[in-house]
Amino acid sequence: MIKQPLFQPITSQTDVTASRIADGTVYQNTTGKLMVVLVSLSLNQNESHYAYSDNNASPALVLARIVNTNLAFDIAPMTFLVLPSNYYKITTAGGTDTTPVYWIEYS
Repeated sequence: MIKQPLFQPITSQTDVTASRIADGTVYQNTTGKLMVVLVSLSLNQNESHYAYSDNNASPALVLARIVNTNLAFDIAPMTFLVLPSNYYKITTAGGTDTTPVYWIEYS
């Protein structure tokens, strides 16, 4: 049996900022390929954002975290990989800022 390689050329760059929110809403990678997610999020002081992804419809594996403990306001990037058919989400803790500045998906 010939297996398809995990890393395939990236052929798509999609700005999904308008349709994404960092409030725990779950999305699924339906591209059939490994997906790179690049998100820029604003953070108020003492606010954190967590990225989760796994093969469960309620992903629980933490892949990335950004936190602002010192500044009154900051914008920080977060990058993570999502396997084909896996689910992913970003949550917010310690604050209410859930709107991404940018959310770009590469596959």
